[in-house]
Amino acid sequence: MPAAEVLRVVVADESCSFRDGLGFLLRTGGVEVVSSVGELPSLLESVDRHAPDVVVVEADLPASGPGSGVAAVLRLKAEQPLLGCLVVADDLRHEHVLALLDGAGPGSGYLLKGTERDVLGLLDALWRVARGGLALSPEVVESMVAAHRASAPLAGLGQRDLQVLTLVAEGRSNAGIAEALRLSRRTTDHHVSDLLRDLGVEHDGTDYGRAVAALALLRS
Repeated sequence: MPAAEVLRVVVADESCSFRDGLGFLLRTGGVEVVSSVGELPSLLESVDRHAPDVVVVEADLPASGPGSGVAAVLRLKAEQPLLGCLVVADDLRHEHVLALLDGAGPGSGYLLKGTERDVLGLLDALWRVARGGLALSPEVVESMVAAHRASAPLAGLGQRDLQVLTLVAEGRSNAGIAEALRLSRRTTDHHVSDLLRDLGVEHDGTDYGRAVAALALLRS
């Protein structure tokens, strides 16, 4: 979790218009964009120079080939485990998501471009990864749920249980789940606890840990 109240972010994306638009949205939300770059070497230099709380990195940031932005995030996380890293992508590529889940560890995320228009949701995702959590676009988890919907243990779940499981797997806190579903915090706490116990999802009690455990269930 950043020591300062203001989140310091480096944005790395090939598209100048995307960088400018995202930078505007972030500044509107009170985030300090300390650097905005369009290629991998500049990203690495900016991280060394500015020591940001979070980097927002295009999945295919120009370097040596497709997916190089994801590879850069894995490299940065290996060198600086406390650095928050949020990958943004034009489309959903499961191989990128799985690489992040398996290699990046706490303080990471994957968002589809377009979701940044939801400024509050974007800020929530940034703070989640800055604090060592996980932030996934709903489409990522929904695709996993859809692939296993007819199989055990999801086959026996009702719509509300699926909604809760999806939000847990996205990396949401109980407070975030309560807000998304317009439920009381007490109801949400009980629902999440009962659902994960019934599904046999074992976790370390952190939002990140239970998200990864829920995702492991969906990947099995």
